[in-house]
Amino acid sequence: MRVSIQDAYVELQGERQDQPPLLTHVTCLLVLVSAAPRNRLETLFDLAPKWGTVTNTLARGVPLDMELAVQTPDMEQHKTIDETDGIR
Repeated sequence: MRVSIQDAYVELQGERQDQPPLLTHVTCLLVLVSAAPRNRLETLFDLAPKWGTVTNTLARGVPLDMELAVQTPDMEQHKTIDETDGIR
């Protein structure tokens, strides 16, 4: 599947337990900057759990929730996840 993407980044947020120290849950936000139709980007996103190296690796260790944010090239940068305040 060919889709033109100008930029992409991933934001991860984890829930940690103290004893033993480990992450008990990870939330993944994939941000795509693209002029491609949203339905094509959603199809690409839906393929990630089956074919993505990172998603397959993370999903085997902890429960993994994924979200998709799409930006057109003319939009401002996506707001980041802040450890203490959540999404801003």
